[in-house]
Amino acid sequence: MQAKKLYIVIPFVVLVLVISFTLACNGGSAAAEKEEVKEKTKEEIEKIQPPDKFNCGDEIVFYDPKTDNPICSLIIHSVENYTEYSQSDAPDEGMRYIAIDVEIKNLSEEVQRCDSWYNYALRDADNYVYGNIYGGIPKDPRLNSGDIVSGDTIRGWITFSDVPEDVEIIEILAETCSCSPPAIIVIKDPIYK
Repeated sequence: MQAKKLYIVIPFVVLVLVISFTLACNGGSAAAEKEEVKEKTKEEIEKIQPPDKFNCGDEIVFYDPKTDNPICSLIIHSVENYTEYSQSDAPDEGMRYIAIDVEIKNLSEEVQRCDSWYNYALRDADNYVYGNIYGGIPKDPRLNSGDIVSGDTIRGWITFSDVPEDVEIIEILAETCSCSPPAIIVIKDPIYK
């Protein structure tokens, strides 16, 4: 009878030891990671991730998180309601178009890709996000997607459609380079119709 009890207890004890060992190992690696982050200076951390919020007109520099080298810079020159469309291109009733004037400069030694139609969004006061349009009725000159050679700058408009007339647009979310974290650009005078 005692052999059967021992036979059942041994697997249970082994299981408890394996779980304890696993938890101890994971806790140790998490503690080591926290210690490693503490060793970085504040300046190094700021280079990897841009400050939370910028204003229109600020030059925002994006860094490669792997190499800590600058990739590109971004300036949002202006934000406006776009009303210079033909009657046939008019937005649906109760909606409007908003356009932003964007400038991107390649600060890296390599060619950078600009994909304008999915890297920008508008956020309203209720935290709802609006994407931009590809094709349709863009304001000219349009920010075209494509490669930017080292040291070159491109500039143009990105247009947003289906933005309700009665919402307050307060921020632009921008991610110019695919490997960089996004930036938030605060609109000092929120856009209404």
